[in-house]
Amino acid sequence: MLTNLMNTINYVYYEVWQEKGDPRVDSYPLLHGGPWKVLTIVGLYIFFAKYWGPKMMKNSAAWECRKAMIIHNSVLIVLNLIGFVFGLVVTSFGAEAWSCKSLDTSDVSLKTRLTIALGYLYFITKFMDFLDTLFFVLRKKNSHISGLHVFHHAIMPLTAWAGCKFFPGGNSAMTPLVNSFVHAVMYTYYLCAALDIPKEKYIHLKRHITEVQLIQFTLVLSHSLYSLLNPSCEWPRAMAIAEGAEAITFLKMFSDFYIHTYLTKKVKDKSS
Repeated sequence: MLTNLMNTINYVYYEVWQEKGDPRVDSYPLLHGGPWKVLTIVGLYIFFAKYWGPKMMKNSAAWECRKAMIIHNSVLIVLNLIGFVFGLVVTSFGAEAWSCKSLDTSDVSLKTRLTIALGYLYFITKFMDFLDTLFFVLRKKNSHISGLHVFHHAIMPLTAWAGCKFFPGGNSAMTPLVNSFVHAVMYTYYLCAALDIPKEKYIHLKRHITEVQLIQFTLVLSHSLYSLLNPSCEWPRAMAIAEGAEAITFLKMFSDFYIHTYLTKKVKDKSS
């Protein structure tokens, strides 16, 4: 009985993930086995963002992080642009992300290896995004560490892990492709702020970045629905459903933020 229990635990903890996962990603750090290491990192991030970080800084002076932020934002602009530009190349300008084709796990051609490497790069940048929160904590900008901010940063590494682990290519390229473009734009805005460029030269872009994000989630939701409604689509339905659920969640959360920040507040300002 104990042996059966241990076998079951081992299957759930390790074997099922190797059985269902793509063998071509086994050598990549964090992709071998189950999601437990990623879940641990995300759990520690949430604990730091919502509890330990603000508590640690409560009686400390705010840090000066401008130089570190400039480097961080610049690196992420470059990495996201690499992901977007080369992603367009390997997906035939996004066409393969709508192809609904199955993947040949024995395919180790240069194009396929580049596609997988780009997917992994996207996955790693989702951890690098955690530094956004670290800078908020160190600068004592706790009002910026909203539920939307933390949830968005926490969920992205998990969905990126799933894409890399089970279907590194094809329709799974949709979210990384559009998200890399959006993040390149977003971190350009952050870089302008870190460089102390006069706000009036770029502050108007803040609203438009949120609008671009809403377009992104609408496009991703359309992609999910297309995949689900296409009877010949070979992309796993579970991944299409997860993509759609994530898009709907973010569409609702970012819409609420947009309405509250740019529409409701504007009406209140006019009436006051």
